[in-house]
Amino acid sequence: MGRVGALTRSVAVFDIDLPPGVSFMRSLGRAGAPVRAFSADRKAAGRSSRFAGIVRPCPPVRRTDEFVAFLAEGLTDGSIDLVAPTSDYVCFGVAAAVAKVGIDSGTVGHPPAERVLTALFKARFHLAAERFGFPVPAWAAPANASEALAAAGEIGYPIVLKPRSHAGVGLRRGVVVSSADVLASTFHPWPIRPGNDCVLAVDPDVALPIVQRYYELGTADVISVTGCLDRHGELNAVGYARKVSQSPRRLGVGTMFEPVAAPPFADAAVDLVRSIQGTGIFELEVLVERATGAHVALDLNPRAFGQISLDIGRGNDLPLLWYNDVAGTSLHSRARHGRPADLWHDAIGSYVGFGVRFLRGPRRIGIARHAWGRIVAPTVGAMHDWGDPLPGLRFVADHLRHPRAFMRPYLVDSELQGTDGRPQVLEDPGHGPPP
Repeated sequence: MGRVGALTRSVAVFDIDLPPGVSFMRSLGRAGAPVRAFSADRKAAGRSSRFAGIVRPCPPVRRTDEFVAFLAEGLTDGSIDLVAPTSDYVCFGVAAAVAKVGIDSGTVGHPPAERVLTALFKARFHLAAERFGFPVPAWAAPANASEALAAAGEIGYPIVLKPRSHAGVGLRRGVVVSSADVLASTFHPWPIRPGNDCVLAVDPDVALPIVQRYYELGTADVISVTGCLDRHGELNAVGYARKVSQSPRRLGVGTMFEPVAAPPFADAAVDLVRSIQGTGIFELEVLVERATGAHVALDLNPRAFGQISLDIGRGNDLPLLWYNDVAGTSLHSRARHGRPADLWHDAIGSYVGFGVRFLRGPRRIGIARHAWGRIVAPTVGAMHDWGDPLPGLRFVADHLRHPRAFMRPYLVDSELQGTDGRPQVLEDPGHGPPP
């Protein structure tokens, strides 16, 4: 194992209940980098990882004010050094904590705080992308229902209401609205839990949705441009993947990704990330219309992402590249190699989706062939790893802990707001990745 400099920089990993956090622990732990795992969840899947060690307590990352105070105290007394960028909540917390303590974000391995906030808050991101010259979907940030109706009239129905940021708002993905009457009764602030004053200080209107053009199911692909920029903004690694499926089907979290060749906009996409984020691990989500090839930037995630183990499995060990850059070391990747992975999936979610589509039909033979091809392909999973199997077992158990809630997105179109305000039964599960 080669290295430059002593291993004096430890990494705090907070999201050990999620694939990015577990992937970070595995990558750094295998390479020999010091890892300190934190969690407020006693049942977090990552607690059972052989790389977790003693898991230290911390506030839930979504209780922003408490989490920022915890980070600020740890940065002050030295109990927290580098912080793994594994979720929007952690990235926002670090941005707020370094400002509170009065230190530079680079000392904890993150881009400058203002750059992170530009990526995390959609209105700021859209404006920055427009200034750069990279197209974005037609959008608006209305302050009330009247402004929302006016914006939707210009954009054209259906439109999607999306959170301005997950910080403060939580995991809500959005809702599709098909008419002015439905929008008039649907546009309202999302509830913000107490303890998010630091989010409201950044954007007092964070609870209000943005209005954005909606692309119909089956008309577009979502391409993830992923990689890592070093402290000087130079590209250390880059990869490209297509979202094959997600749950819920319109605006949900990806359940399957496959690698693709570099798209025509690849260089412009990296330049956009460099202009906004500057350094660090990134995922830029770009929607590409199938009929025309036109593309628009949807989101910039200044952090590790759900399918990061696909990058690792294809030779881009992004967590370790990040650590070597910010810690000044040159550890060698110990990620498991062999035939490069052809697929990343959340096995339970993706195969349940196949099963529902097969049972409901039509095109059962095509669905079965597609599923079999995915089963026999070299894959990496959301948390599955033969060298560290226990987190994967725990992750599956978490999926199945509430079976009704788990199955609901496959049977009910909860993202399409009906005139009666109730979710609709899915008539055709559809094919291809929804935007």
